[in-house]
Amino acid sequence: MLTEILFNSTNALIDATDEEYSNTIQVIDRHLAEKMSKADDGDDLEDFLEASDEDANGEQTKDKFMYDLLTRSCESLARNRYAAIKDGRSIDALLKAASDGTETMESIKAKIDAEIAAAKEAGLRFNVMCK
Repeated sequence: MLTEILFNSTNALIDATDEEYSNTIQVIDRHLAEKMSKADDGDDLEDFLEASDEDANGEQTKDKFMYDLLTRSCESLARNRYAAIKDGRSIDALLKAASDGTETMESIKAKIDAEIAAAKEAGLRFNVMCK
């Protein structure tokens, strides 16, 4: 099982809950949104995900991990979430719409379910979440 996780196998022995998928997407969304806010116009996904030499060691380690995950084994997922953030469909944006009353919890649940389905289609699976 550890080998399957390490090499991002498509054969997961178990699956995760929707909440675990949503939480994982939220972590990815937040990382991408932070990097997008610091990106120059014209930077592509790989450019702005690179770790900065100016960051502390802990931040560089996290950035390097996310860079490797999102530009190598999960590039399709990264592009999916990048587009979702630009379109206002990040998990945080959807939850904010529910909390400020601009959308109902039922409509937000349906939208989060759609984001989970799209992320799964783009490569998010239990083995990725274990990393």
